[in-house]
Order: sequence, then structure tokens, then C-alpha cells
Amino acid sequence: MRASILSGISALILVASGAAAVAQSPACKPTVEGPIPVTATSKIYSRVELPRAGAVEEEFFVSCDVTAGHYKTLIHVRLPKPPVKQSGIVVAEPWHPGNSWSIYSKTSEYDARAGHVAIAIVANPMIIERFIKPADPTRYASLILPKGAGIKTGSTTQDQTEFEVLGQVGALIKSGGIPGINPRKVILGGMSQTGGVVRGYIGFEHARPGTKSVYDAYFPAQSAKSSYAAPMPDLDVPVVELQGERELMVSIDIGDEQIRYRRPDGTAYRLYEVPGMPHGDMRTHPEEAAQANCTGHTVSDFPNTYVFGAALNELVNWVDKGIPAVHVPRIETSNNGHEVVRDAYGNALGGFRTSYVDVPTNTYHALWADYHMTPSGVSDPHALECDKAGWMAPLPRTTLQKLYPTHQAYVAKVDADLASLVQQHLLLQEDAKDLHEEASKAQVP
Repeated sequence: MRASILSGISALILVASGAAAVAQSPACKPTVEGPIPVTATSKIYSRVELPRAGAVEEEFFVSCDVTAGHYKTLIHVRLPKPPVKQSGIVVAEPWHPGNSWSIYSKTSEYDARAGHVAIAIVANPMIIERFIKPADPTRYASLILPKGAGIKTGSTTQDQTEFEVLGQVGALIKSGGIPGINPRKVILGGMSQTGGVVRGYIGFEHARPGTKSVYDAYFPAQSAKSSYAAPMPDLDVPVVELQGERELMVSIDIGDEQIRYRRPDGTAYRLYEVPGMPHGDMRTHPEEAAQANCTGHTVSDFPNTYVFGAALNELVNWVDKGIPAVHVPRIETSNNGHEVVRDAYGNALGGFRTSYVDVPTNTYHALWADYHMTPSGVSDPHALECDKAGWMAPLPRTTLQKLYPTHQAYVAKVDADLASLVQQHLLLQEDAKDLHEEASKAQVP
């Protein structure tokens, strides 16, 4: 196992195209402008709705130098709305190339309750030119991110400028350099493509032995496709890695001989695999998957947001209070690792549990169809097109009646499971209340 961990570390030590090693970013402390005024004709570029409790939105411009030259970019800040006070925790993430905040869209309700500050950092040059500046050419006219050297991470090439900006802005946030923010701990997270960016950034940051992490913790989520497939290295700060069943299934279905992201938990590392969880949060953010042509199944209602909130809370308690995150078993697989072991209702065994699979009314499928690889590519183009949208198959009514003779029996089983999940740190108490209300209103059996 030690050899596999070392190979994962080697895979994360990135090499610039045509160069023997990656240079560290120049020492540069960004200057800050803002909050940028909002007027009738100049408004904040907002891509994710506010949580139910509300939030205070602000934009700042930050400027500095990276290897490729001078930059001036945007950071979008969401502060807890009074009377909720700042917790001292900042959760930062790279702005996703799909023009979204991939972590905050799942954790905004948790952040609002807990008082955490959320920051989206525009560090990718493409995002400035394709999304930000066209949205308001006047407000964002001065922004520029120079294209940097290509950095290979697995089969993906990422931009060195993005990594350097993330490092500099992370250091700026930690120093208290953003007006109105008083941070104790700063976490860098990302999901899907930006989960891969977080993985790549860690490799870039730690390319030289003895390097200390800029951020206080890392939260890479659902980024295990082969482009980024390598076990996370052991770091000097805590890491909680979150993978849905979809990431596990893709690793199996594309023909990997091993599930490359998997590694044992360590003194500063936890891996959480979630049965039934699809890539996109179809329950609250259906825009995360193109569903127009995804026919033949009922789109999943899996509660991704509750999983993300509980997992992030474990990381926050670990980095801020020194309480190690709980260990969670992996999703069960066959001896050869080529199949997921399932219960009598078709749901995966093991892993980070939810009431949706513990007290089932559906079979939850994390993939739309199979991914079996052929010489010409994926065997089912429909599976690739609907890749992010999981689906669910209702259990037969006769099965429901056997499992839950009455509605009260169903609610009682849900409540018992919710209490157990809260005790195991797999669900937050506030979210358990929502799931209880949902079960109370469900037409079961």
C-alpha cells in the first residue's frame, strides 16, 4: 500500500509542459480594491442563489504578479447575514468553468447557519474572458488574467496561472487582507472539474519537499475520473475527500484495473464514498446536468446537499477544533473490485450512509447507463451525455407494504435512522429535521 501512496504523490507532483519542474509562484502580496460599488447600472455578477437565511454579497478586485505577468481578477464574497455572526471559517473555491460555484451551491444553507464566509476566486483566464467581462464590460473592464504554462495532471492540462493565483489569494485571505473578513481558518474546496483543480493545486504547491500548505484544509469532491485519478498524498493539513457512487462506478465502468483515487485513511486524510449519490445535485440544482435528452428514467432526488454539509462540517471541526473527522467504511465492492455489492433493493452497501438508502423507497442509480470502453470510445453515447444525472426506480408497492405496513411505521424507521446518522456525524441535526418533515408528508406505503 505504501508503494501505491507514493505513486499517487508522484502523480500529483506536476510538471510544466517542456520544463523539468514547476517553478514556485513569485512572492507577491495582492492589492485589494473594494467592495466594488453596486449601482443601478453596475451590479454584482451572481451565479448561485442566496441561501434561505440570506447572505451579504460583495465583490473585490485583487491584483498582483504571477510567472506569466501581471493580473487583476475578481473574488466574490458571501458573508453571513446579520444577526448570524462570522464563525472565523472561510470556505474558498475556484470559480468553476461551467460558470458556477460548485461547492457553495451544496453548502450554502449550512454556511449560512454556521456563519461561514464563502469566497469564489476567479483564477482561470478563460472564465474572465468568457463569462465575467462579457457580463458587464464596463464594471469588469480592468480585469486580466495572463495565460500561464500548461501543467499536466494525469491526462488533463491545467493553467499555472490558476494555481499561482489560488496560492496568492489564499495567503491574502488568511492574512486578513479582505476587508470585513476575520478568518481563523481558510479551506480550499472544489467539485468535479474544480475538485481536479484542488488536486492539481496541491501537487503544484507541494512540488518541493517540505513545502507548507497555504490553506488550512482541503475539500476536493467528486473528481475521481481518470483525468485526475491518483490517491491524495498525506499533507500537513487535514483533507476530507468526498466521492459519490457515480465516481466509483465510472472508475469501474471505464475499465480501470483499480479504483485509483482510493487509499487508506491517514492521520490527516479521510475518504467518504456515498452510495446512490449522482454527480449533479439534481434535487436542488438541476442545471448541473443537461437533462433535455436524458429520457427513459426518473431523475434522482438524492439529497446531495445534506451529505456535503455534514462532510464539510467534519472538516471544519477537524481544522478548527482539532476533532478528527469520523472514519467511514468504503462502499463495498466484490473481491476483484469490478462490482459494487448491493442490498436486496439494489442500493450499494457500505459507505457514507443516508436515510435514502437505509430506509429505501427507491433504488438509486448513480449512472444513467454503462460506460464500458471500446476502441472507439464509450460504448453508449447516451450514458456520457446524461453522465451527471442519476436516476431512481421506485420500489414495487408490494415491497413497500412489506417494509412499512403503515405510514407511521415508515416515519418511525426514518426517524430512527436519522437519529443514528446524526450520532455517527453523517447528518446535521438541522437537516435531520427537514428529512423528518419530508418523510411525514411522503405517500408511503
